[in-house]
Amino acid sequence: MTLEISAKSPSDSQHWFKNCYFGTENDEDEDVIFKSGNHLREATARLHDPKHGWIDGQQVAAPDESAVLRLFEEVDLNFKGELPRVHAITSLVLRRQCRRRFAPRTLGFLFDKLPRLECIVYEPWQVFDRIWQEVYDKEYKMMIEAHLPKGLKSISLFEDYNEDYIALFQGASIFQVDPVRISKSVVSEAFAQRSLNLEQLSVSFTVDAQQFLEARRPLWTWDHLQSLVLTSQLLNHGANREGISDLLRDAGAAALCMPKLQFMAVCNCGEGDACVFIYRKECNSSSIIWRGIWDLKLEPRVIQAWQEVAIKYTPYELRVKKEQLRGGTVTSHGEAIHQLDLPRGVLDPVSLCQIRREGKGWKRT
Repeated sequence: MTLEISAKSPSDSQHWFKNCYFGTENDEDEDVIFKSGNHLREATARLHDPKHGWIDGQQVAAPDESAVLRLFEEVDLNFKGELPRVHAITSLVLRRQCRRRFAPRTLGFLFDKLPRLECIVYEPWQVFDRIWQEVYDKEYKMMIEAHLPKGLKSISLFEDYNEDYIALFQGASIFQVDPVRISKSVVSEAFAQRSLNLEQLSVSFTVDAQQFLEARRPLWTWDHLQSLVLTSQLLNHGANREGISDLLRDAGAAALCMPKLQFMAVCNCGEGDACVFIYRKECNSSSIIWRGIWDLKLEPRVIQAWQEVAIKYTPYELRVKKEQLRGGTVTSHGEAIHQLDLPRGVLDPVSLCQIRREGKGWKRT
């Protein structure tokens, strides 16, 4: 049985945020999202609400900071009595359509009450203040180490963000906002340790692949892991190529300790740097692929590292592929995920549809 958690106010979509999805009873269907996206554009084309920045169907003004903060209010539940343990729930879903921020300590309390939980799909939003993000990261570490159920098999964590909101808060003196998510090594290390008993792990933006791989200990073996997807800010067209090669070689070294691995991806889903390195083992082949809007020459040491993985775990010769994407078609991180053809476990399909449909925010002058 799946438990889905969400929280919203009826007024969320009535003022500044008319072009955002907050969830309906029909949003479990991707086709419904795409069709409703057309209806949403048709509806917003008729909007005229100058008080909230909408003129003749265009959002021409940014919301004020207080409106955004209300949308992303924290939900920190303090229960007066002891809650029962629920054994029927095996999956927990919290999608990005829920802008309210459930505190990690609240989620940890809920995890404690779901002892048979096997799958978590968690899509929080980036915190707008650096200090509060550090607080959350400390709580994430504690949640991962102390509150995830022992029988958990799959985690998909996707931390969503909006460039327009980030730019808005960067102009406010009381907030310290990083233009890109700065992952903390303590969170990456906690996920690396916990992944030893998982079958599937996908963490986007909260963890950096380099920190995850650096946390690996010499005697570690991922006996159950079949799929691993991580993001890294190092994968950008302006980065040092030696550093990128070191990262991909280290990923291969870790894969040697993952006997059941079928799929690994290290990616950057940013609009200007969309790219992914993929290892895939199938029934009759094994391959590594570089796919992106910019080209990367895979150095011999990278290919050699992954050839060792193929030799150890498959009877097939490793195939090396490259696939070039057109940069002008990647207009958001959601579009990047779609065009990079990342597996469904990276982001809930409904959430991916929502990101692609919401598009850009207000027009900047």
